[in-house]
Amino acid sequence: MVRTLTGTWKGEYAYDQSELAPGSWGFEWTLRQGLLGGLRGKSQERNGERLASLRGRFSRDRIKIRKIYPADPWQFKVMLPDGSRGSAMELFGSEGWSEYVRALADGHGVPVEQVIESLAREMTAAARTLSYVGTFVSIDRMEGAWNIGQASIAWAGVHLPETTGTWWASRSV
Repeated sequence: MVRTLTGTWKGEYAYDQSELAPGSWGFEWTLRQGLLGGLRGKSQERNGERLASLRGRFSRDRIKIRKIYPADPWQFKVMLPDGSRGSAMELFGSEGWSEYVRALADGHGVPVEQVIESLAREMTAAARTLSYVGTFVSIDRMEGAWNIGQASIAWAGVHLPETTGTWWASRSV
C-alpha cells in the first residue's frame, strides 16, 4: 500500500519531565510529501502560538521529523517560572532570574538588558530544533518520542539539559 502523508495531521505532545509542563499540548502539522520519502511542512500549536517549519523523511513504518522554530527570542515561547508561557526574553527578564542576570551584568561590565538579550538569543539558538522519531500505528496515525538535545551557554554558566517527551498525530479529515 502506498502511503501519502500530504495533508493536515492533528496531535498532542507531552513532556517526560512533567514538572516542566504538566499535561499535553495540541498541535497541527501541515505536511507536503516530496519524492523519495522527503517531507516538508509547517507546525502550529493549537492555541495559535509557536509556528515552526518541519523537515523530515519517512520509509515503511518509520518517520523522522525536525521541527525548527524561528530564531527570534521574542517569538520563541518557553515555560516561565509561574507556569505560564512567554518569550525567552521574558524568561530571563523574570523575577526568578533577576539576581543571576544582575550578577552576570556586573561581572561582565555590561547593561542588564544586554545580558537578557544575549541569554535569550543563545537559548533560542540552542533549543529551537526538536527531533521527532516515530512509527505508523495505522495508515492515519503515527506516534513516537521527541527530544531537544542538551546545550550550554558557557559564558553564563547556564546548562540546558536534554528535554524529552512523547507525541502522537492523526490525519485530520
